[in-house]
Amino acid sequence: MDQLTITPHLQCCALLRNLALTDKRIAKSQSLLARQREIVAELERAGNDCVSARHMLASFETVHALRIADRERLVEFLSKG
Repeated sequence: MDQLTITPHLQCCALLRNLALTDKRIAKSQSLLARQREIVAELERAGNDCVSARHMLASFETVHALRIADRERLVEFLSKG
């Protein structure tokens, strides 16, 4: 069976595509975070229960932090290569 050879150039291209995708995901999660913060504030102003909305906000913040960490790792890896 033939082996697929991944050249450094191909690896770099794949990492750059992954970085671009990660940047898009970060932008999307920033938008989701902003909207969820608005929802929490609206619920609080109206005197409504916002426990579920706060849990969702915390989940969004965790995912966002993970995406930023992924981006930092990609940038670091690309800067070494």
